[in-house]
Amino acid sequence: FHVRAYNGVLWGETAHFTVKIDKTNPSDPTDLFAIASGKTITLNWKESSDELSGVKHYAIFRGKTADNMSSHVEVSGKTFVDNVSDLGTYYYKLKAMDNAGNESGFTTNATANVTETSIQNANINICPTIGFPLNSI
Repeated sequence: FHVRAYNGVLWGETAHFTVKIDKTNPSDPTDLFAIASGKTITLNWKESSDELSGVKHYAIFRGKTADNMSSHVEVSGKTFVDNVSDLGTYYYKLKAMDNAGNESGFTTNATANVTETSIQNANINICPTIGFPLNSI
């Protein structure tokens, strides 16, 4: 569009503007991976891209079954640490949102199993000089 100002006596120079409306979805995030250590589940993924308005955040969905996940949290970046309270399998998926409100498709599901063993293994301290668990020396 073009704008030209008039001050009551003279017309100013014409200014030219171009407006781009972003209706393109961000690329889909990929390679979602979940790993449990104790009652902490760490998610990692390959980021999305969005050339016009940029990726704003990722919407992470979590559930105890693959077909019953609900919105859990919104994060920026490509990592999220989830602290869970119960033992069991947790299912995750996520999608990207751009600054114009467009959404990518979902990642494939990732799962993590929180078990008594994962909690016990997370509580073992490793001696950095010899590499053995401290409670085995």
